[in-house]
Amino acid sequence: MSAIAFDLDGTLIDSAPDIRAAVNRMLAGEGRPPLDLARVVSFIGNGVPKLVERVIRACALDMADHARLSEITLAHYAASPAVLTVAYPRMRAALEQLRDA
Repeated sequence: MSAIAFDLDGTLIDSAPDIRAAVNRMLAGEGRPPLDLARVVSFIGNGVPKLVERVIRACALDMADHARLSEITLAHYAASPAVLTVAYPRMRAALEQLRDA
């Protein structure tokens, strides 16, 4: 086998806790309570703009602030993108098996 392509996030690693942290930092700045992990996970998919749109709707924020809140969320994520991110169980072993195949 000469090459294998993967979607990193959600396939090899679980970054949902770091995404949640970024969302909750943005919400704290807006004076809103944090969202639990399951709720944030339900909003993930189709990129940050869609994630923030879902958060805005769920938290009764103003959609007119979408671009600003997206930038804030991205800035929080960029500041600490892999603090809570972990590889899914057995991913290292699976990748080593593929490498050695």
